[in-house]
Amino acid sequence: MTLTLRSGDVGAFLGVPALANGPVGPRQLVSKSELKHQLSGFDRDVALFTIHRDGRPEGRILVHALRPTAKTAATAAFAHFDCADDPEAAQALIEIASSWARARGLARIVGPVDLADLSELGAVSELSVRFLHDNGFAALGAMTRYRINPTALQPPEISPAEQAILDDPDFSLAMQSKALQPQRLSEALVVLNEVLGRIAPFMQVLQLRCGPPADPTLCIVLHHRGRPVGCCLGVPDKAIQGPKATLARMWPSLDRLTLFGRRSPPAVTILTGILPQFHTPAIGQLLWSKALLALIAGSYTEVSTHCTANLHGLDTTQAGVTVVERLQLFSKPI
Repeated sequence: MTLTLRSGDVGAFLGVPALANGPVGPRQLVSKSELKHQLSGFDRDVALFTIHRDGRPEGRILVHALRPTAKTAATAAFAHFDCADDPEAAQALIEIASSWARARGLARIVGPVDLADLSELGAVSELSVRFLHDNGFAALGAMTRYRINPTALQPPEISPAEQAILDDPDFSLAMQSKALQPQRLSEALVVLNEVLGRIAPFMQVLQLRCGPPADPTLCIVLHHRGRPVGCCLGVPDKAIQGPKATLARMWPSLDRLTLFGRRSPPAVTILTGILPQFHTPAIGQLLWSKALLALIAGSYTEVSTHCTANLHGLDTTQAGVTVVERLQLFSKPI
């Protein structure tokens, strides 16, 4: 049986997960419109490949050049790596992606790193993980996404350690209001970009796809002597992206029916960050306590955490907090 590599076959690329792996989760799927949106908002080299055995799609991989920075020099990234249980086909896909990167003077490949959406970072199947290990990839930091149901949680009480931070004149929780929302959002993004840059230095600058979140109570910023040093930020699901991407459609979960004259709260993703020099359990607990109180007061029921967020201060063993998925990044010199 003959293996054939193709470049740019979008139809085959989109059909691979179902053909190669059978039933798959929603994070492994990418629609034609979403792929087109990602490619149109991307300003660097990118290529997609599929591999076919006797004409049947067996696997796929997308590879792109990362924006060069001091931490990402000569680095490529892969995404949407799916393959049937066919080691030969998987090896051919990895080799073509590596060859593509080497031809552009790149010396390392990391992934999975999606083109635009940070929430796709690290999404791979167990089979893909095995293929990556078999072909020389080393694991980087592991990540976990959680789902939170605030209605199942007891409202948190401020502990003595948290109260000590509130009583410290050097620290203050920034005032929140609709008028101050742009400033608070800007401060939160400064913190998040520094923290996420340490976790995944090859990521693009974090921006928001649909403007400021509608709920100012979900933009909690901690100041130290007037400087933002920690935050919890709630944004609508799938409202996260890198620069230069165009305005995208809102996630279907945001398009809800109005019940009894009141529109139900949208599903939100919580991003958290604390600058390393200020990282203490008490600060993490304080930020999460304030975030959970806001989520409970807002009657939110669909809350998830961002895959790269370290959950400083959230008790992940309590009822109402469940694991959605565990993720992994990989790297290989080429």
